[in-house]
Amino acid sequence: MNLSRLCCLLFLAAWLSGCATLKGTFNSGLYISPGGEFLVKSPDLLDMSVVDGQVGDGKYFVDFTVGKGFWMADGYYSVEWYKLDKPSLTNKEFLETTKSFMPSYVKNTFGALFGIMQEKEVNINGRAGYQVTAQGKKDGILAYLVATSINFDNRVAIGIVAVSRENNKAIATDGTPEKVVPWEQYRTFIESIKKQH
Repeated sequence: MNLSRLCCLLFLAAWLSGCATLKGTFNSGLYISPGGEFLVKSPDLLDMSVVDGQVGDGKYFVDFTVGKGFWMADGYYSVEWYKLDKPSLTNKEFLETTKSFMPSYVKNTFGALFGIMQEKEVNINGRAGYQVTAQGKKDGILAYLVATSINFDNRVAIGIVAVSRENNKAIATDGTPEKVVPWEQYRTFIESIKKQH
């Protein structure tokens, strides 16, 4: 096999691996989950990669990164959408449950080395929410992670952003989450999460 043919095959393999079929729809910066469960506006990322899926009957997810998995360049954004067994949760029940759930969720999902720095109740478009900020290592890179759980009655959404603590913005500032996390973009992202039906 000659070198030019090998290069063409390697390029084709790389291109096809980046073309995973979405289960939901993504058009004009708006992602709609399979079956229309929820929608979210994508974050403003260059060369965005979108990956989605379903885990069992009760969980959908969508991840947004720069390129295929290069979250450290401009952040990793994700929505996890859970169907609940109970028909609805009051805000009080939701906050009681999520306060104990979110710290363990961060450790179980992103690794035991993530330590919680801050926890607080938040209001997202009139809906009860609970937000945790953590620091740790993602893919061997120092990172900040913010996860916000939002009450959608018989559904719960968790909107996530992870950003590198080793990028240029972190190096140019004091490196705290207040300076490194793109709070305005993250807020816009989680406020765009909507229950469809």
